[in-house]
Amino acid sequence: VQCHGSTGAGNGAATAALIQPVPDLRGKVTNPDDLVQLVQLGRGTMPGFETSFDKHDTLRTLKHLAKIAAKDAPAEALKGTADDEDSGVDD
Repeated sequence: VQCHGSTGAGNGAATAALIQPVPDLRGKVTNPDDLVQLVQLGRGTMPGFETSFDKHDTLRTLKHLAKIAAKDAPAEALKGTADDEDSGVDD
């Protein structure tokens, strides 16, 4: 939430202190199962959260993000995505 924001828009409170922009994930979270490792280990400038929460908490967080981010997604981000409650995140 601090980085990606409460809707996944990339506008969390911590973004003001970051050099790199935080990606807007709205409409891009389409397969949470595939993203657990990315969140756990990090990628690029995004840190890993392996020590903060386990794989099950990570998956629950990703599924929640997929659900709320799809509701608030810009129309162009939803092109070609399935409206599935178990959807995850695309890179």
